[in-house]
Amino acid sequence: GLPASLQSPPTPHRHRRPTTHHQVDQPPWTAQLGGVGIADRLKIEATSIPNKIPFAFVSEIALVGAINADGDQTRTLFTVSSESALELLSRRLTGERANSQASELLAIGARLDSEEYQLMKREMDERGRTSRGRYLRHSFTSGSQSGFEVEDAIRRSNSYVEFRRNLEALAASAEEAARQAEVEPLQNLVGTFSGEAAVIPKYALSILERVAKLRVLHLRDRRDPVGREEAHRLLALKTRRKGPEVLRNIQETVQSLLGVSIDAFESEHGESRAEMDVDEILVEMNGAGIREALRLVLDNELGSPDLLLVEEPEVHLHPALEVSMLRYLKAASARTQIFVTTHSTNFLDTSDMRNVYLTRRDPWVTVSLLDYEQAEIAVPEELGIRLSSLFMYDRLVFVEGASDEAVIRELAPRVGVNLGQANVGFVVMGSSRNFTHYASRSTIGLLTKRRVSMSFILDRDESSDTDVAALRARLDGAAHVHVLQRREMENYLAIPRPLTEFIREKRRLLGRDFSDVTEELVTQRLTECADKLRQLAIEKRVIRAACQPVFFDREVILDDSTGESFSDRVAEELRRQAETLGARAAETESLLKEEEKMISRQWEGRRLDLVPGDELLDSVCREFGVRFKKRHDGVRIAGLMHATEVPVELTQLLRRLVA
Repeated sequence: GLPASLQSPPTPHRHRRPTTHHQVDQPPWTAQLGGVGIADRLKIEATSIPNKIPFAFVSEIALVGAINADGDQTRTLFTVSSESALELLSRRLTGERANSQASELLAIGARLDSEEYQLMKREMDERGRTSRGRYLRHSFTSGSQSGFEVEDAIRRSNSYVEFRRNLEALAASAEEAARQAEVEPLQNLVGTFSGEAAVIPKYALSILERVAKLRVLHLRDRRDPVGREEAHRLLALKTRRKGPEVLRNIQETVQSLLGVSIDAFESEHGESRAEMDVDEILVEMNGAGIREALRLVLDNELGSPDLLLVEEPEVHLHPALEVSMLRYLKAASARTQIFVTTHSTNFLDTSDMRNVYLTRRDPWVTVSLLDYEQAEIAVPEELGIRLSSLFMYDRLVFVEGASDEAVIRELAPRVGVNLGQANVGFVVMGSSRNFTHYASRSTIGLLTKRRVSMSFILDRDESSDTDVAALRARLDGAAHVHVLQRREMENYLAIPRPLTEFIREKRRLLGRDFSDVTEELVTQRLTECADKLRQLAIEKRVIRAACQPVFFDREVILDDSTGESFSDRVAEELRRQAETLGARAAETESLLKEEEKMISRQWEGRRLDLVPGDELLDSVCREFGVRFKKRHDGVRIAGLMHATEVPVELTQLLRRLVA
């Protein structure tokens, strides 16, 4: 029935403005229409509109890949404006009410016998109303006038036969009103391939009718456990024509995907039911991952849908099984069009991803196509940045090591920062030397285009203010660079109270007495160990300044315009580099004295900030017979810190990450 271009959603939309979704069907369609040309795909665009009755409607039907006289690859066949859609909605509601009224009138006529009619007629003649009138009115749809019309028909009729004729006439009038609502020309015209029209063209109705017949399977994120129903369907295949072949195909698919064998049998307990075995164990006894994977595979294989909608197929799957499931869905998409919603980075990071859309609420719900080919070019594989990091996060934080990320994540909730709510992701660079690779123009350009907020958190190490300024200049405002005021992240963990708790816990786990580990003693050991590491701190600064990499000027070597031979040019470049290194060697002593003076000026108040943080923590721990391992123990100390113990610098940094 009209309007076939109008579809009401199962649940109300909460958008505050129209939102549009596109669908291109698969397998390919082929169409020929009035010289439009050959098309291999049909596009149907649906638009939702917020209204007192939120609804969605087909706003466009188009052929994609069509070749017309103008060389255009897309030809629009049918369009509906928002105004036309609202008119269609109004007419549909009017028609539905009229048809409902007709059905109600005929139903009450069939239910009200002659004796009941005579009783109600007598009451109305004597008192002008019937005690059963309220009952009649409550028998109809809320807001319906059918109850009053039945009372009026009783009042106007002189016999039961006449009453039934009056009811039938009222029902016929309502049916005609419903028909008129469908066929009456539209005030707001719709678009067709040949111009505007006041009626929905038959070809549009035919296309939508065909699409409506597509078999759709929707697997929600919360799926019923696989069990008796699937066992019964598998068992039924054994006695159905060509069923055993279908069963073998399903068993082979499951075996190759999950590495398990499945079969179904009648229950051995005399009950009329089927049971499914997985590797000769009841399916209910298997883990959630296997059962979830079977749920998806069996539903798809047994249902053979034209369109499969899967919400979060990764639920309960371990990473290896996620990849296998993605491989299965790709293979199944050759015969079924599949839409998958996912939060799995394994799904996104698998190669050969196409037609990936990102859905965001910012604050409106928006859908955008992700350009994976551009990302693969912009982000070299050797950097190790997962493509999902570029698309699934609103904010990216580049840190030098995994331990830095762990400490930041541990401290964030202590200062009231929710990194998950702000959709913050981390990229581990490995060291500050990789900064220039990660901050390449192509990577930064892609992330800027994606409107991803970027922050680089770098250890101070032995970097000078000039080095820091050069790093910030490289990004030219495209990202925030924070160079720690202390040498490295571990220096921020050199706080007596949490460090004391950490050492006591370490000793307790080793079965050793920890009563002698006091905060006062740990404070003393921190100062003593820092003093022992003073020379190491100076030497590291000297190494940083004196042992910078030496790069050969390849352009000079390859330049043959000088008239010198290639071997002479290489020898000259080597001599130049040797002179550079010789000059550095001559300056080493003066550089050492300069760094000693700088450390001396700051030592009294900042010794715990200047020495290598991981060396400092390990030295203190060794004083008490335990060790500090940067990879695992930094986050443990951070977990023992109170909010008031988190340095102000880190608190401000964390709040900026989510601002």
